Amino acid sequence: MNLKRKIQLEKLDPACFHWRNWSAGSIHDLGLCCRFLDIISAKGKKTLRKYAIGYCLSENLYCRPRINEVAIMCFKEGGYFWFHLRKKEFEIVFIVQ
Repeated sequence: MNLKRKIQLEKLDPACFHWRNWSAGSIHDLGLCCRFLDIISAKGKKTLRKYAIGYCLSENLYCRPRINEVAIMCFKEGGYFWFHLRKKEFEIVFIVQ
């Protein structure tokens, strides 16, 4: 039986993903590299699940739209910032099998 469950992550309005939040931080501020293996590692999953508060499909963004990616909004140390993950990375991190 192939059971999947989605980690609780709110779908946010594209307007939440603006330049000010994009330039306020990055995945590096979470101690992760922008590499597939680092993102999908146990540490990467745990860290992203801890700080991510919402997402939006990147093709719907007004700021820095991208195809085949998902924008992730994070909150850490009192500040909001966002960055892109590839859809495959998003699915591995936020969909549990």
